[in-house]
Amino acid sequence: MTARPPGRPREVDITRVARSAVDLFTERGYESVSMDDVASAAGISRRSLFNHFATKAELLWSGHEFYVDRLRRHLMRPSGQGAALTDVLTSGFVRALDDLGEDGLALARARLRVVSAHPDTAAVGQVVVAACRAVVLDHLRTRVRGELTCRCIAGGVAAAAYEALMWWAAGDAPDPERDISSGIAALTLRE
Repeated sequence: MTARPPGRPREVDITRVARSAVDLFTERGYESVSMDDVASAAGISRRSLFNHFATKAELLWSGHEFYVDRLRRHLMRPSGQGAALTDVLTSGFVRALDDLGEDGLALARARLRVVSAHPDTAAVGQVVVAACRAVVLDHLRTRVRGELTCRCIAGGVAAAAYEALMWWAAGDAPDPERDISSGIAALTLRE
């Protein structure tokens, strides 16, 4: 067995740390879990934890970059000629969630349930909503005329997808496709 060189930090698996945190929040309650508890459960030092996450809320929202990247990829793919805008956007959000896999989707549901119970954590989540909005806006600019129209639709779609996911997380439906579809369709988008 080779020893690590002195002073060299070991690599931290951010996803594993976040999963440990969400498990603790679910089991013991968000308020009763400290950052020290999370570090201990994840098997890392407090310092390593704070090098990656400044707050518990950041732990809840970590890893969103993968989802946003997948959303971007799905919306960049050419859709069928004449495909309705609501169908294209719904498909992008749903397919990006599918890319999380079964475990990732279960983790997303657990995270959103904690967020729902602690609305103060939602402020950090607005970064995710803003990132999704930017991706949708880029897509809309290729299909819809008028910058103001694109911005308004993008804001509405990102907010509707977030609310639909919160609704799904609170329920027991196995996947969020129906809720996302209903949420985006409620905006009655037009091209």
